[in-house]
Amino acid sequence: MGAPRSLVRPKVLRGIIIPLCFFAASAYAFNPGDLEKTEGTNRCEQCDLSGADLSKLTLNDAELSGAKMASAKMSGVDLYDANLSGANLEGADLSKTNLSGANLWHAKLTGADLSGSKLTGAMLSGADLTRTNLSGARIQGADLTGALLNGATWVDGKKCNEDSVGVCKTGPSEKEKREKSGHAR
Repeated sequence: MGAPRSLVRPKVLRGIIIPLCFFAASAYAFNPGDLEKTEGTNRCEQCDLSGADLSKLTLNDAELSGAKMASAKMSGVDLYDANLSGANLEGADLSKTNLSGANLWHAKLTGADLSGSKLTGAMLSGADLTRTNLSGARIQGADLTGALLNGATWVDGKKCNEDSVGVCKTGPSEKEKREKSGHAR
């Protein structure tokens, strides 16, 4: 006869819950060695800085292509002419950040806060700016070719439509126009 069910169940649950807790805790845990490398050299391609507090750093001309920087705290950081192409900046706080001339080609900025940031002359071609806050950002001369702006808050505070690619569309979406014209018949 085996162990009573009440004794087996807790062991099974521990085997499931404990690994899940470690996974959740490490989801945005940065590598301290990568942070030291970034501080010392301004270079950290493909490194993991997820959740790190970078708000005290000056990272102009930094080489951070392909870096994992989801949920990083970067408010007010100088990233002038930095290379962040292909970087994951999902949910990062980039408010009041200087990204002038920065290369954000195909960067993932989903849900990031870029409010009040300077993006003049930045390369945002192919970037994912879905649900990103761009209110008050300066974007003169920025290249937004192919950038996804679905649900983003635009520089003027208006919400971009779900079909906004390369330009923020704030009127009725194409889908809404079709639906409205179909109901008018």
